Amino acid sequence: MIIMAILLLVDAVIIALFISMGSARIKGMLTFVFLLINLYGGYFLMLSITLKYTLSDKELTITGVYGLKKIQIPVAEILSWSRKISLLENLGMGFATARFALGKGFDNTGEQAELFITSSKKVIYLKTNRGNYGISPEKVDEFVVQLKELGIAQQMGMERHYLKSDQNRGHGALNHLTLYRILLPA
Repeated sequence: MIIMAILLLVDAVIIALFISMGSARIKGMLTFVFLLINLYGGYFLMLSITLKYTLSDKELTITGVYGLKKIQIPVAEILSWSRKISLLENLGMGFATARFALGKGFDNTGEQAELFITSSKKVIYLKTNRGNYGISPEKVDEFVVQLKELGIAQQMGMERHYLKSDQNRGHGALNHLTLYRILLPA
């Protein structure tokens, strides 16, 4: 998992800094940062592993971290849905890459959304009275059938199938940013 790899890398850097520092004050700050990052990362790791979506005749329930995160949206408040299969863009706060996003961010139309996306190949965006949500149910086709059976309108023109070219999309911009940061340090 990418979350675990990032956490281990950051932990290794913090531990190396901790060992090389002689000041007790700096070691105390590094310990605080180490704990904070691991709590934050651990929450998102548990959220990505335990995320579940349940759609009934009355409501959509999004649960994670064994009920610590629980969102209930009445079906009557779901205005429309759309499906997009490609790499994710326009990500905001939270934990995100081009293939998954957890936390606050932006949906496929650029509006703010709460994202619970664990696979960029199975993304469904929901527009509701409470705000927008991005989810990725395990059985996405069955979920779409349920949405249609409940009479929830599909936002047309947004669906696109995953293309082989999507695998490399976005890397050019990251390479340019990396080069920029190397050439012009802060």
